[in-house]
Amino acid sequence: MEIFTTEGVTDGYKRAMTKLWSEYWRDEIMNNPTRYLKDVHNDLKEEFLKWHSIRKTVKKYKYVFVVINPKKLVTIQELQKKVNKVISKKWLTSYIYSYEQRSTNIKEMGKGIHINLLIELTKDKSPYSVKDDVYKTFKLYVGNRKHVCIRYSNNPTNFINYILGYKKGDDKLKQVSIDKKWRDKLHLSHYYLSTPPSFLTISLNKIIEDKLRS
Repeated sequence: MEIFTTEGVTDGYKRAMTKLWSEYWRDEIMNNPTRYLKDVHNDLKEEFLKWHSIRKTVKKYKYVFVVINPKKLVTIQELQKKVNKVISKKWLTSYIYSYEQRSTNIKEMGKGIHINLLIELTKDKSPYSVKDDVYKTFKLYVGNRKHVCIRYSNNPTNFINYILGYKKGDDKLKQVSIDKKWRDKLHLSHYYLSTPPSFLTISLNKIIEDKLRS
């Protein structure tokens, strides 16, 4: 749902809002929203300030979990090149990711390929902008922004569990089983982890140790 609406306003107003919403002005507005919106209609100003508050909250998060859903005909090799481009970004300090599919049976194995990527961000990177960066990298392969989904957290444990295949529900567990067979067939690792060791590495090792003990 779009935050701004231009229904019932003048062409000049529409042009002004377009300018405000451009890539160039986005960070400027975030730093001082009142200055740039002092002449904006009160209802729109209120909605914008709500959006601004959400973005300030999101900035506090250290980890971003990204699910990338490519088109059907995209190959693993094409996806690998794009993933490598994302994980080479300077705003990323560590990562763990896996390739998955959504089939629960051997006959349809490989259906619904997607990537689960957990990123640890540098201090100066806004989590809110991660979706933009990932979408731009995968744009030709996903087609639509809605096919890049993100969640934020300061605790990576649940996301790491998910990537490792520690899931709940019969269908999810069936998918995990088929995932392993599918990856083996394509000579893919069950997950990929950044080096050198990071907090994600420590968390991952602890999770695996706990699972082995249980």
